[in-house]
Amino acid sequence: MVTIVLAVVLFAGAAAQDESACLGFIDRSLLPMDVYVAGTEFEGLSTLAEQAELIYLNGPGLGSLRAGGTYLVVRPEGYVNHPWTKAPVGIYYRELGTIRIERTGPAAAAALVMASCRPIMKGDRVIPMREQPSVPVKAESSDRLATAPEGALASAVVLGLDDRRELGAGDVCFIGVGTRDGVRPGDRFTVYRPQPPFSPQDLSVAGSEKARTYRKVLSGLHRREVSNMLRARSLPDRMMGDLVILRASETTAVAKVVNSRAEIHIGDKAVRR
Repeated sequence: MVTIVLAVVLFAGAAAQDESACLGFIDRSLLPMDVYVAGTEFEGLSTLAEQAELIYLNGPGLGSLRAGGTYLVVRPEGYVNHPWTKAPVGIYYRELGTIRIERTGPAAAAALVMASCRPIMKGDRVIPMREQPSVPVKAESSDRLATAPEGALASAVVLGLDDRRELGAGDVCFIGVGTRDGVRPGDRFTVYRPQPPFSPQDLSVAGSEKARTYRKVLSGLHRREVSNMLRARSLPDRMMGDLVILRASETTAVAKVVNSRAEIHIGDKAVRR
């Protein structure tokens, strides 16, 4: 069964692109090559195609193309695993640009690259697209003392756009919940990170025993007792920042970091507000 991916329309010119342009998506399976890029206008001289250039399309799905229609070019980039469980999440697809069908035919079709996020190459897939409403993004910050609500929908940050490992305000990431979990564009999530386990080295920051006229209390058996108590400590998760959902598919969602107190990492927990 062919998966229909909902994608936002890209407008020619970077200035016209909105929050949802060039985001990419995660799909649970490898999309079929029903229509794919078979060549460029300057075949033999140019391997890649960008805005305002012609490309040629092949594939068993050529009959579904409509002259004058706009389509999305994507590329499967890699398999994504859940950072907590290591279970497969899906395949990350880059969105490369939009094309307009100039000529159709039984063996090949010609298309003009209307807008490109990245260079298009042979073998890239061509899929249908639908316009999505823009999502207002407000940089409202959660209270740094606010804890995650009990029973709230939560998931991990599973991937950063362009495989970024550290994310700050303005960056885009993917989380492991989607429309089947009730996630919709415009939803807000707060990102938390568990505090690290206690390290006994934390009790050694007061410096050396030398040049003191007294023996420290925090030593010997008492130090061991304090260490054991601290190993069993309970600390709230650290609030890292806030996300706004830009686009949601069945099992994953694309989100923008609207503010951050520190770098957000892959594997941090995103909790719906």
